[in-house]
Amino acid sequence: VRVPSFSATSATINIAAGATFDGNGTATLNQTTFDVAGAYSNGNMILNLNNVVMQGTGSFTNTGSVNMYDDDANPSRIEVPIVNQGSFLVRGLNNEFTSSSVTNAATGTLTVQTDNSSFALDSRLALSNGLTNDGLIRMFDARTTCCSNPFLRISGGAGPIVNSVSGTIEDHVS
Repeated sequence: VRVPSFSATSATINIAAGATFDGNGTATLNQTTFDVAGAYSNGNMILNLNNVVMQGTGSFTNTGSVNMYDDDANPSRIEVPIVNQGSFLVRGLNNEFTSSSVTNAATGTLTVQTDNSSFALDSRLALSNGLTNDGLIRMFDARTTCCSNPFLRISGGAGPIVNSVSGTIEDHVS
């Protein structure tokens, strides 16, 4: 399926092995389960994931853009192996990568960011089994008002966070 743009709330989306679900548009998913059975790539698509669980027996390669956030106590969680080759933005306190394999590739940018919205004054990405960084990880405070001392965190869980020779970690906290 080539997606121009759409949104779904409280839904289940199933991506069968060999199926495509990409395009040049934006998919905004709210409180949705995203089941992946094979190797899935979003192509040029922008995925907005709010309180979304991506699960299944497959894997996810981001070659476009992902905005992952939670706007309440429910987490956004990705449970399948991840390779980030594009732009991946994480906002809010309850975001999780629970897969045994998480890689930020040389072309990937993983940003954990605060902002002025009430749900992202602080932001955290919990990794159950660590991460390998070959690209760029950015910790970014984008708040223009309110509060001091932002809480920005990537926690490694049971596995290490490995920053390779080609990897860079930047801190943009005011």
